[in-house]
Amino acid sequence: MHVFTNMFYEEIIPYETDTCIALSEAFRNSVDSTENMRVYLVKFREMMALLQEHPRVPLRKQPQFVWNGMDSACWLFEEHRVMHALRDMLVSDAVTLFSQDRHAEASPLLTEAVDMCKDMLAKNETWEKTPFVASIPEVQPLYLLALSFRTQSMRLENASYMKTSATFCQRAYQLSELSDMCWKAHADPDHTRQLLTAWHHCCATEAPDSDFQAQLSHITCARELSNAAVVQSDYEQICDKNTTVYFLNPEPVVCPVYSISEGLARL
Repeated sequence: MHVFTNMFYEEIIPYETDTCIALSEAFRNSVDSTENMRVYLVKFREMMALLQEHPRVPLRKQPQFVWNGMDSACWLFEEHRVMHALRDMLVSDAVTLFSQDRHAEASPLLTEAVDMCKDMLAKNETWEKTPFVASIPEVQPLYLLALSFRTQSMRLENASYMKTSATFCQRAYQLSELSDMCWKAHADPDHTRQLLTAWHHCCATEAPDSDFQAQLSHITCARELSNAAVVQSDYEQICDKNTTVYFLNPEPVVCPVYSISEGLARL
């Protein structure tokens, strides 16, 4: 959560007054919409570049950036806050579209959110943090990894609704499971279980009749995880075929999980 202070960049920076005023306005409008937060991030980065062009010109005063009850004069602290805020807004917008079955529209938002997570990971170690700032979850590497894996899992889950694919379902589950392991305080085991169910169900329905063992084994695993109507219906259909034609016993099927390095390779 961000508590807004009266941030007037024109009172901090002694040059480019019009640019400073525009940045102040972008700051005030940033919480109004995802697009406004994008605009603020772009203008803020332009200002950081401008500051680097004038390293010997002193500021009129130090800024006071505030985030999660912490304050800092570090410009990279504020950039990191804005990246987090933009990622959260992108995901929120995508979830709304997802719930309306508008998966094609949600897709680019989730891709942008994943890119934002990767940017946060890359930049997190580039600035010095006070002990108080270093204590907040949002700047800790494992938290950022968990956030990145969760966001990519959401992107793949959304993709699986546009094109049913056991590969998408498997990777969505693997990344969600890895996210749960990286930062257990924000783990979502119920959703991870749903993704595992979706993988088993998709494998069962994609498997050809020539591999009925895979159909039976995966649908049995799916049924053990969920009593959803579609899972129950397919389970009964496959079991009926088994008792009349194949007479096989279901076998346990385990989905492999990712290491952190494998998860990073999937971002």
